[in-house]
Amino acid sequence: MKLLVEGATERRLIPQLMKAQGIAWDKADIGTRVPHIVSLGGVTNILKRGTFSNEFKSSSFKSTSLERLGVIVDANGNAPGRWEAIRQRCASDLPDMGDLPEQIPAEGFVRQRADGSWLGVWIMPDNRQQGAAEEFLLDLVPDGATELVEYAKRCVDEARQRGASLRDEDVTKSVVHTWLAWHEEPGPQLHEAVMRRLLDPQHPQSQPFISWFTRLFALVLDGRLVRAGPSLAEDTAVASAGLEYVPGFLALRVCVWGGGLGVRAAWGGIPQNRGCLVAPIREDPCGC
Repeated sequence: MKLLVEGATERRLIPQLMKAQGIAWDKADIGTRVPHIVSLGGVTNILKRGTFSNEFKSSSFKSTSLERLGVIVDANGNAPGRWEAIRQRCASDLPDMGDLPEQIPAEGFVRQRADGSWLGVWIMPDNRQQGAAEEFLLDLVPDGATELVEYAKRCVDEARQRGASLRDEDVTKSVVHTWLAWHEEPGPQLHEAVMRRLLDPQHPQSQPFISWFTRLFALVLDGRLVRAGPSLAEDTAVASAGLEYVPGFLALRVCVWGGGLGVRAAWGGIPQNRGCLVAPIREDPCGC
């Protein structure tokens, strides 16, 4: 599994966001249990002709094929335009993905391909607004720090009025780093700010992205194994099976008994025909 990002900021940031959710991110698991995150040095290289198809093709010559490919790009000043560029590239590179929706879903795009592999797309900050990773992170500021962040915004505005040559699209980035410069051990990088909990990785505003990521890459979250997939059951099955319902996921309940292994897979439905049933992974005498 692999994740393509624009730069080093996302490459360092995302593992810290996931670790904060309780997801193990060991070096030995990169590429198999967690994605190998590759910085391509800008959106132009991500959207270059052949990038998507080559990622899937190159893996076909290895012992295991690439099952899951994620793409994260910044909206910058035009989120709809960014999605349209991705739609066009998918149509030219991946013939079976030529019918992507005209608008990226608010919860992020995840779809299974004809060969069984998966493709997912997230446009920072939230698939709707303009901006980049800094806009996403600004929403993770703890409640107790909002007053100081507002002051940082006023400082940046005043600096621009005094002649600071700051582009409009970089204002939020300047605000975030100005605010971070006022902490003990000032000036942490963004992933370090998450590690130090100057930014709250479990803030409710982070959860749509976390949900997209774990769904695409089928990660274990809080002791639960999640999988993306279509709906095959009614909501009544959730209550009767005693399982937890989480939109957008498929889960496997695993039980170990007497040296044997039992697995139960179940799907759940939501109006968009995507959903899941999630159950804790546990050891008991065939508790499934």
